Amino acid sequence: MNKFLIVPLIFLALIAAGCGRESTSPQSSGTKTPPQSNLPEQARSLLQQYSLSDSALFDREYPLSAIVPPSIFDTSYDVYSATFLWGRIISVNNSADIPVTNWSGSLSINAIGNITPVAALDFEKGRDSLISQTDPILINWISSTSTDYDGISALVFVKRDIAYFAPVYLALTTTPFSIQYDFSQLQKLAAYYRVDENNGMAVYARKIWPHRCPEGFIIGNWIKSDMSGDSGLFSGQWLDDQGNLAGIYSGVFRSIDGGKKVLDGWISGPILTVITGRIFGTWYYDDPRMCPLCGTGMGKFKGLFKYMNQEGVGAFDGDIVEDSLGSLKMQMKGNWHLFCPFTTDGSDNNN
Repeated sequence: MNKFLIVPLIFLALIAAGCGRESTSPQSSGTKTPPQSNLPEQARSLLQQYSLSDSALFDREYPLSAIVPPSIFDTSYDVYSATFLWGRIISVNNSADIPVTNWSGSLSINAIGNITPVAALDFEKGRDSLISQTDPILINWISSTSTDYDGISALVFVKRDIAYFAPVYLALTTTPFSIQYDFSQLQKLAAYYRVDENNGMAVYARKIWPHRCPEGFIIGNWIKSDMSGDSGLFSGQWLDDQGNLAGIYSGVFRSIDGGKKVLDGWISGPILTVITGRIFGTWYYDDPRMCPLCGTGMGKFKGLFKYMNQEGVGAFDGDIVEDSLGSLKMQMKGNWHLFCPFTTDGSDNNN
């Protein structure tokens, strides 16, 4: 998915920005939370390997989820990606005689939303397992490690514009380690916690930011060749969302075999007549007035456009309305927008 920033680059940005500094340390849930330390290279490498990729983030199906999650494109939710690794993440000694540690636990939120398990990391069949989910805001697992590590990657959905009467947080609870994070801390987080001489917990989280896609307006003329209105020309201004001129559009409309009504045209620059995009679509008249002249007095159009000098595919639609009764000239008014999913980077977003 080349529209999104690659995870390793995000890691470099996080480390350079000093994510996980003491000034933004997470809330402790008691004596089980050891101090946060600098992210060791081994932990960073593992997090980079196991954190959710862009393709995994935008997958429409999550096989580990027993409860259908919201769409990642649903802007009524704030969405976070979170990866936790626990166990012998750092090789501090060469001893093979390391006791088994029980990491069975849970991940939960105290808010309206959903936690969707996307990947169980290095779980061993017959020993480690993800427990079938029955509560949308809680996932549980059975895990134990000795000379190895386990982990979980999940998407966390938090409903927006809800008035909560207590702080909202994401809570990880295991036997040797527990922690709570305020969601403001999960916008960018890379952290490591040393649990004991053999074990640690590594965490990487990021917010999946909604990306504001380019959109705007269409204003122009629809000129019928004759009173039948079956063919003609159209042209007008391609405006941005502030009403500024972003381009000029023009084309032809006609009826083809079978009565299908099609249109096609071009988008060019606002100053130079260089073609920057193509337009394809359909149209029809829907004037309810019953007279020969009135039946083509109003209509609708819709279609797709594709830029030629940059990446981008979008849609447009609008209305056709006559200037005056029986006139060959009609007005076009509509909207256009690019198809944009989410971006994984919030560095240029003020939300």
